[in-house]
Amino acid sequence: MKLSRHAICIVPCLTLAFSTQAQLFTELDWQFSIAGKTNPPTQSVNPFGASATAAVVGANNTYFFGAGPDGLFGTLTGLWDVNQGQLVLATDRYALAPVNYSVTLTQFTDNCAFYPGTVQFSIPANPGVSRTVVQQQTGNMVGFWVADTYTWSQAVTGTNTVGLTIIPGTGGGGAMLLDRVQWTIAGTLTDKVPEPASGALVAAGLLAFWAHSRFRRKLSVA
Repeated sequence: MKLSRHAICIVPCLTLAFSTQAQLFTELDWQFSIAGKTNPPTQSVNPFGASATAAVVGANNTYFFGAGPDGLFGTLTGLWDVNQGQLVLATDRYALAPVNYSVTLTQFTDNCAFYPGTVQFSIPANPGVSRTVVQQQTGNMVGFWVADTYTWSQAVTGTNTVGLTIIPGTGGGGAMLLDRVQWTIAGTLTDKVPEPASGALVAAGLLAFWAHSRFRRKLSVA
């Protein structure tokens, strides 16, 4: 049985649309080197014009003045201490379909004496993680700096704006000492609240159009 010409047209069009969507990235980069200066991020790629914020919230969060460089925490100058608090990353964009997240967190760890070097996230699923040592422990340093990259597949979709909350992990003092946070969102974002199941409605409409065209073709042949 030969495929309808409409079906032959629709399939590659849908494939192209989804493959194009997968290539769109929003890259946000925060430097935590000055107290109170977490907003706005450096936006290296931002095809959807998203505005983003990073807020350090909680009762015991502070910036360590005069503790670096070359002190107890080495040469890096980002010294935001998040203790019994959290870091909230937020955008003003929505995801029409599931998007992928990648977060690289440059933080200090002292092997769980106070900074465990582990974090938790507001997204329930456990992400994959890889670690790169940024600065080894030397001299008077009480630990070392690492860049941990966490990745999620299909992180979020729906009527909520795209966002992520980072919480210190358990162990030691249960705190995290931040230098930099880089957040990449792969997928299509919009400033409009998505209609419920809008993607499913579009797909259903295309299938209905194809079925109707095929039915009419059969009638004309008969």
